Amino acid sequence: MKEIARRKPDWVIYTGADLYYAFDKTIRNTIEEAHREGYNQISVLCMSAMNTGEKFKTPLQRTYRWGIIQKDLIMISRYTEGFYIIADSIQLKHPNVKKVKGIVINYGACKPALEQKIKLERRRKAWDEGMHKGWGTHYLDHEQRKWIWSRKGLVHFPETDYWRYIRKIC
Repeated sequence: MKEIARRKPDWVIYTGADLYYAFDKTIRNTIEEAHREGYNQISVLCMSAMNTGEKFKTPLQRTYRWGIIQKDLIMISRYTEGFYIIADSIQLKHPNVKKVKGIVINYGACKPALEQKIKLERRRKAWDEGMHKGWGTHYLDHEQRKWIWSRKGLVHFPETDYWRYIRKIC
């Protein structure tokens, strides 16, 4: 957040090594269109892939095909004063959100168990140091499952309309 505030970019894309975007258009064209139309944020459906016993390997999109369809998230935004990120969502004082067709898919729950355990320990330390107790609590559920999810209750991505976006990522 400090670096974003220092640089004051035109637009910010909240991403990470395990997050992938796929839209009907390129991400650049999607942002340019939203900008031209006067929007300051872009909302897209979020999906999370879950490890159902697959051995960790890449490409992630070809390995993990089960997960959950979550809610729309705002993870792409113009930078303005008052910009902040909370719970994987960019917040602005005066949002004007364009909902786009596509997905952001999160493969974070597919990381090897040891890597996830290490991250949970970092969360526990942060909670002890005062970080909001609600942030990162999903790791506790993942730990109870021993980092492996049952396919029962999950969505098989190839059977959804969103599969066309996931295939674009590969």
